Amino acid sequence: MIVNKENIRKHINDLLKEHHTASVQVAFIKDGQIILDEGYGFRDYQNKIPTDSDTIYSVGSSTKAFTGAAIAKLVEEGKLEWDKPVKHYLPDFAMYDKCVTEELSVRDILCHRCGLPRHDLVWYMNQFSSDELIQKLRYLKPAAPFRHTLQYQNLMYALAGYLIEAITGKRWYEYIDEVIVKPLGMENTYYAVAEAVKVENRALPHEYTDGDIKPIADYNFTNGSTIGAAGSIISNARNMLKWVDFNLNQGKYNGQQIIAEKEIKQCQTPQMINRTMFRTDLAEVDFQSYGFGWFIESFKGYKILHHGGNIGGFSAMVAFVPATNSGFCFLTNTRRTKLQSLLLYTFIDLLLGNEDFANWNKKITAYLEKMEAKMKKEKEDFVASCAKDAAQPLANQAYVGQYLNKAYGEVEVFVEDSQLTIKTPMASIPLKHLCLNTFLAEAEVEGNEIFLPIEFKVNMTAEVTGANIVFEPAIKEGIEFKKIV
Repeated sequence: MIVNKENIRKHINDLLKEHHTASVQVAFIKDGQIILDEGYGFRDYQNKIPTDSDTIYSVGSSTKAFTGAAIAKLVEEGKLEWDKPVKHYLPDFAMYDKCVTEELSVRDILCHRCGLPRHDLVWYMNQFSSDELIQKLRYLKPAAPFRHTLQYQNLMYALAGYLIEAITGKRWYEYIDEVIVKPLGMENTYYAVAEAVKVENRALPHEYTDGDIKPIADYNFTNGSTIGAAGSIISNARNMLKWVDFNLNQGKYNGQQIIAEKEIKQCQTPQMINRTMFRTDLAEVDFQSYGFGWFIESFKGYKILHHGGNIGGFSAMVAFVPATNSGFCFLTNTRRTKLQSLLLYTFIDLLLGNEDFANWNKKITAYLEKMEAKMKKEKEDFVASCAKDAAQPLANQAYVGQYLNKAYGEVEVFVEDSQLTIKTPMASIPLKHLCLNTFLAEAEVEGNEIFLPIEFKVNMTAEVTGANIVFEPAIKEGIEFKKIV
C-alpha cells in the first residue's frame, strides 16, 4: 500500500473547508504497520487549537463492535450462547410482543432484527437508569415482524450491555476494558465524558450553523446506564488501529489470542441482510449486511467491514478489508459532517490502490444532498396534506395538561404568551396548529432538528383524553400518551 501523504493532507484540508468540519484525525494500518497517523484542523475551532494524533474523540456507535466482541468472549467462556433466549439469563425480561419475549436470542439483539425501530428519544431525552430503560422495552411498539427486517437501533445494545453486567457482575465498560481495551494497549480510552473532560488534549464537539463552525455542549450518556454500550467510548485513531488489527487477525493481537477466532468470526459474518439503511445505490456495492457491531458489504468484489458513529458533535468511522490486511479509522468533531460518508469509500478505495478523492466527494455529496432534499420534501408534504379549512375545534386551555407514556415518560402541554407549547425533557417547543386537533412541534434543539406531529385525542364529550406524538417516525400513528392531569 503506497500512500502519498502530501496528497492526502491537501485533499483532507480542502474537504474540511468545503464541508465545514472542525477537524479530522486519520490513521491507516497495513500488515500490522501504521502507514499514516495524523490530525488535520482544530480540536478547538473557536480558539484555533490544532488536533494531533494524540487527541481523543468520541467514537459513537463504533462502540457497538466492542460490545459484540465482549459478548463473543462470554460465549467463548461458556457463559452465554448465541441462540439461547435472553429470558434464560434475565427471567424478568419482557418485550411488547409475548412471542418476542420468549424467543429473542443473544444473536437477535446484536444484529438489529428484534422488530423494534430506533425509539431513540426514549433514552436520548431522558436520564433513565439501566434497570428503568430495560423495563421500558416491554412498552415499545415494534414496526416490523420479528426477524423480518434489519432496523438499526441502540436499545438492543443497551440490553447487550445489561446482559454483560448480569453475567459478569461487572459494569459493561469494566468488562470491555478488562478483556479488550487493556490487552490491546489502548491507552487514553474512556467510557464517559465526565472522565474524558479531564484530558487536556480532547476534541471539543462542534456544529456548522449560521455560516460558522461553533462549539456545542457534550452529550452525556446517563451516568452508569448500559445505553453507553451502544456508543460512549472515547479514544483516538491510533488506538482504534489496534482494534482494527485485532479484528484483521481474527481475535489475535501481538501473537496472543484474546478472543477465540471462532467467536470473532461470528461478529464478522453477515447475520442479517440490510434492505433499509445506507442505500446509496452505488454500482460498486453489491450487497450490505450486518454482523455483530459491523456492517459487512461487498465493494468492488471485496469484503469490507465498517461501522460509523455519531454522538453529539462527533462523527467516526472504523473500517477494514481482510483481503488486503489493511484498515483505517477517522474521527471528526463536527455534527452531521459529510466527511463521514464520503471518506469511508474514499479510504476504502485507497486501501485498494485507487486514490480518487474528487470522485467520491462529488458522488457522496450529491447523494447526501438528494437525501436531505427528500426528507425536507416529506415534511413539507405532510404539512401541505393537512386540510386548510379545518379550524382548531377547542380552546387552547382544553389541551393543557400532563401526558404519560410508560416508555417515553411525561410531557406537559401549557399555554405561554397565548401560544400552546409542549415541554419535553429536551426542550419546550411552541405548537403550530395544522388541522382540527393536529399540531406540529418544530424547532432545532441543540443542533437536532425536531419535527413532531401531535394529534390530540378527544372523546364524545369534547374532553381531551390523550395525544399521539410522532417521537418515532417508523410508528406512523405516533406514540400514544394518556392525559393524566
